Amino acid sequence: MTQTPEAILHLEKCLLRPHCESDAEDVSREANNPRIAKWMTNRFPHPYRVDDAKKWMASIKSQPEVNAFVICRKDDNRAIGGIGLENRTDVNYRTMVLGYWLGEDHWGQGIVTEAVTALSQWAFEKFPHVIRNWAAVIEVYTQPHHVISDMSLVSIPLAALHPCGCEMWHVTYIDSVGGWTIAS
Repeated sequence: MTQTPEAILHLEKCLLRPHCESDAEDVSREANNPRIAKWMTNRFPHPYRVDDAKKWMASIKSQPEVNAFVICRKDDNRAIGGIGLENRTDVNYRTMVLGYWLGEDHWGQGIVTEAVTALSQWAFEKFPHVIRNWAAVIEVYTQPHHVISDMSLVSIPLAALHPCGCEMWHVTYIDSVGGWTIAS
């Protein structure tokens, strides 16, 4: 059994910390949900097995441009979701892309709003070259919009082909140094 890494952020509702091998079963249990997978990128498998969690954890160790963490319950440090920022390159090197998911039993508690806000601020402090964090959510899936509206963010809709093969509208948000702004 691997030792649990120290949290990078101790928040009111959750902890954010690096993954460890012992998280694989909890991550698989929480992530193996079609209501989550339906709106994730193609990198997020469904069904989500323990081996998928282990492969993901191994892959992020070899990718220094990815800052991926588990969202954990405060009371027992159990993994209930994932959140991360990926550094962009070339002309977008000052931008990080933010993504997250949360186990369905934990929806509607303000956990993701707290985690997104804190991780975005953490990124600006840890990476001085970064001036914006970028995130996109599928419009039909309403939970991310609750996160965004809780944060008083401004959005810009864009048409896109979703991985499920249907054309959907998604909304892009940008958190820049000094606050969230409309994407341009």
